[in-house]
Amino acid sequence: YKLPKSLVTNADIGRIINSEEVQTAVRASIKSSKYTPLKKNPLRNLGALVKLNPYALHARKQELDHAKALADGTKTSQRKARRSAMTK
Repeated sequence: YKLPKSLVTNADIGRIINSEEVQTAVRASIKSSKYTPLKKNPLRNLGALVKLNPYALHARKQELDHAKALADGTKTSQRKARRSAMTK
């Protein structure tokens, strides 16, 4: 048993596609694609994190204030405070 061979060859397909009859029936191609912005990583981008968690901005400010107080020496860290309390 032999399968029937297709009668259309590659050259015929190209000629058919580029023919005026087919080109008039085919709709125009879409020239531009829609722009999709990149998703921002909330772990690296504070603005994206604030959109997800509005409290994050307040928490970040508290962390910075605490770090500044530790650097100035006006405040001890909780870990050091616990250690000194245990030794007394």
